[in-house]
Amino acid sequence: MRLMFCAVAAIAGASPVVAAAPDAAVTNRIIDAGMNHGEVMETVAYLTDRIGGRMTNSPQMRMAEKWTKQRFTEFGLSNARLEPFEFGRGWSIDSSQVGMMTPRVLPLRAIPVAWTPGTDASNAEPGTG
Repeated sequence: MRLMFCAVAAIAGASPVVAAAPDAAVTNRIIDAGMNHGEVMETVAYLTDRIGGRMTNSPQMRMAEKWTKQRFTEFGLSNARLEPFEFGRGWSIDSSQVGMMTPRVLPLRAIPVAWTPGTDASNAEPGTG
């Protein structure tokens, strides 16, 4: 009975919260900052064109982390930092060559699937690898 009384009293005593009307000047400043002074395209271009793909634990991921931390600091964030995490081995492509050997030698375009092991070309025919 006491619990029911407390619940009813809490509900009856709660007053509806009224949201303040949006400030048009603040809203317009936010829209202006995003549309006219944003750096989204420059940021995306740097991450994709300069750094490239960022597989977990790859050298490109580490470059992106350092660059992002630096950008956050430039934006005025006072506690920008990198936090370590456990993942395992990283993976990146140094080079990839695939070729057809018979009936004629022909180079092929191929991109390896992430985390596939490399080969030492020991299965290539002599003089071709």
